[in-house]
Amino acid sequence: MISASRSSIILSRIALLAVVLAAGPAFAQGSQPFDMTGERSEAPADTLPDSGVPVTVQPAVPPGGYVAPLRVQPSGEVAQPMPSMPGDAAPQSTAPVSGYTIPNMVPSMRAPAAPSVQSVPGVPITPPAPAAGEMPAAQPAPARLSRYIVPDSTMRFEGEIDQRSWSIFLTSAEAARNAEIEVAYKNAILVMPEASRLRVLINGEIVLETALASSDKFKSVTAAIPSGLLRAGANVLSFQAFQRHRTDCSIQSTYELWTDINPAGTKLNLEASGPPDMLQSLEDLPAVGYDAKGVTSIHFVVPGVAQGGATDNIIKLAQAIGLLGGYANPAVTVSDRNESADPRGTLTVLLGAANDVGAILSTPVASAATQPVVTFVDEPQVGASVLVVTGANWGQITAAVDAIAARADRPLGQPRLSLNTASWLSPDVHYFTGQESVPLNKLGVATQQFSGRRFRSQFAIGVPSDFYAESYGEATLLLDAAYTSAVLPASHLDIYVNGQIAATTRIVNRTGGIFRHLPVQIPFRHFHPGVNTIMIEAALNTEADLACAPGGSIAGPDRFVLFDTSEFSMPSFARIGRRPSLSALAGSGFPYNIAPVPSALVLGRTDIDTLSAAGTLVSRLAIQAGRIVPLALSAASNVGDQSAIFVGVASQFSDGMLGRLGIAETVRVSWKSDVPRLPEPASSGVMLPGTNIPDSAAMPDGQENTDAVFDRWRTALAGGGGWRGQVSSFEDWMKRNFDISFSALRIGPATQVAFEPKARSTLLLAQATSPGGNSAWTMMTAPSGKELASGAASVAGISTWSQIGGQYSSFSAATGLVENQAVLNYQFIVTQPLSLRNLRLIAANWFSSNILSYAFCLILLCLVLGIVTSGLLFRLGRPS
Repeated sequence: MISASRSSIILSRIALLAVVLAAGPAFAQGSQPFDMTGERSEAPADTLPDSGVPVTVQPAVPPGGYVAPLRVQPSGEVAQPMPSMPGDAAPQSTAPVSGYTIPNMVPSMRAPAAPSVQSVPGVPITPPAPAAGEMPAAQPAPARLSRYIVPDSTMRFEGEIDQRSWSIFLTSAEAARNAEIEVAYKNAILVMPEASRLRVLINGEIVLETALASSDKFKSVTAAIPSGLLRAGANVLSFQAFQRHRTDCSIQSTYELWTDINPAGTKLNLEASGPPDMLQSLEDLPAVGYDAKGVTSIHFVVPGVAQGGATDNIIKLAQAIGLLGGYANPAVTVSDRNESADPRGTLTVLLGAANDVGAILSTPVASAATQPVVTFVDEPQVGASVLVVTGANWGQITAAVDAIAARADRPLGQPRLSLNTASWLSPDVHYFTGQESVPLNKLGVATQQFSGRRFRSQFAIGVPSDFYAESYGEATLLLDAAYTSAVLPASHLDIYVNGQIAATTRIVNRTGGIFRHLPVQIPFRHFHPGVNTIMIEAALNTEADLACAPGGSIAGPDRFVLFDTSEFSMPSFARIGRRPSLSALAGSGFPYNIAPVPSALVLGRTDIDTLSAAGTLVSRLAIQAGRIVPLALSAASNVGDQSAIFVGVASQFSDGMLGRLGIAETVRVSWKSDVPRLPEPASSGVMLPGTNIPDSAAMPDGQENTDAVFDRWRTALAGGGGWRGQVSSFEDWMKRNFDISFSALRIGPATQVAFEPKARSTLLLAQATSPGGNSAWTMMTAPSGKELASGAASVAGISTWSQIGGQYSSFSAATGLVENQAVLNYQFIVTQPLSLRNLRLIAANWFSSNILSYAFCLILLCLVLGIVTSGLLFRLGRPS
């Protein structure tokens, strides 16, 4: 009996041990810490270590049928799980679930429903698996070439739906290589990864789609590009972001959604096998690319830079290369030697006599000693992309430069139909020169169905440099759209122009409705010469959003649709140029782009920094003008009254030169960008005069936020500053309600005060009328040569260049911002025939911006009308 009981005890213990061993993996799996962020990687931790190395995997796919935490309804029912995303694994439950489809945004980029990167035939990146029984041989990682593909230093997608398209350019050798795309992104922590996607398309085909699930750091994802998809020349690249909020369903919560793209980690990776990717012709210049900040460097290596013919050739060649390349952010640097190899994203230009250039090359260029030569060479020790422009002497070199410029130039009388913006904005911007209506599908807007709360779609249009209608004119958006009965009457459609709200249309129908060419008037107030972005935004409120049930931020059918048959209608507008106007200069290089004779180019010195700054400026002007801007190097004393551009350090110009452009002469000696700052008080705030209260409106770097301090002082004066405060309040009221400022009420020219840049400014652009009043003078200056060169490269970037306007534009390298001072007095320049129609439109805009003059003319006309009427009644009427 004892032995039998012992045996039973032993058997029971063995059975218990077996149960424990069998349950061990389950206990191990359940030991993971609780994570409510929803951003844990789908792969187990031991198979996907966090090493910081880009992960070469297909886009992350969230688990099918994400189930929200159970929530008991008042009726006692349990809430249903959230719907799955397209391409997700089928949920285990057999209950029907409504699907959620991410809309396609670009008409030429529509893909099959619920696309998946796994279904796209890609280029094999890994070697084939070995035969059974064989040990895989260690294979070295294939060498690859990386090209940056983001044309800016930063890129952010905001709201529930956002996109951006541009073109990347490849040579024929690059397009034929096996390739993969790598994208580094980081999203806001409030973005729901189960319902948010980042999609990348190349030439209309989806090559990468991944869940937005990385809020703590930048995450790299890669995907193979199908063979044959890339082509030589332009390839349209589109990024589309679809984002939903984790917990909130309100319109305000959509402003908390964002996704940042890291330009340094977003690349096109090409296999490095085969012949080198050398540029073959001038048509390949757009394929130079750019660096991790989106900057395309044009490095002129000129051994004879001090020689007389070098400067003119550098200036003209910089314009021609900028035109042929169409770069978003060109930066010219000049040196007399090449100390190290230039990286990818830099075009190295060897400019000089054959003997001098031959000393730099490993193999001299054939026939360069007898004739002009323009060729690309494979010289890795010099640079990744090397252009040689040489000849026996500077006469032959000039002939070679002229030949390149002729390839890039556009005749003066040839009209422009579009603006070349492909390298940073696709499609090219349509150019309006008068009355015209264009459907949105030709401006890059597709028919889009939307189920969220804040819909956004934008396009761009271009207007000429002599655009003169900002005070009276209106464009019309003929809107084709529809909304369902779920949309509440409080919803509205807003139109933004260059980031400023321009028009609003309320939704008042409770039963849904269809807009068929609904006219929405867009004032010209915020338009400027050059490229203008127009955004259509719909704020859509529903009862479901107010309840915000679990999964409410993604569930539900489409509630709004924008049709691509909508039209943008531009009326006839006044066309007459003005000077000074930096806005016209930034838009199209006006007035130098239409000059029949070369304008003077005056350099403070012919040193390396000044030449680099001048080359960067003229390259940007040529890109904006769409043609070579005719310039001739001149001394300041020989300019006379002709149009001129001055480039140099402020102290390098002679006495009186700054004053002729309205700049204070003291700038020559007092402008120092490195002025030491006063020590901050213990409270780390700016103390108000006569008080011990710190000002909370301070910049992060300790600089005072001038606008905030000004507003606070004006508010204080309005409350207790006597009649000055009342006048200030009245001016604010007039500006807020009628868009009328006191400057519009003056009669006659305003008093001009000499402009002095702020101490924190590192670059100044100024424009004024020449002393004789017949031309325009433009100056770019800085406190030092280094700041002149670096500031010119920063300002020439497309995101900063578009901010330039007024008469004076000062740039601060510390903040990266441009501050403009408006033009007080200007002159008209006749650019179009003064027909009766054009004169009427010019007069309408002038009277709209000079209210008192209009009022006096109206009173005068009334008096004349009364006198004439009285005279007629006296002669023709009956005496009483």
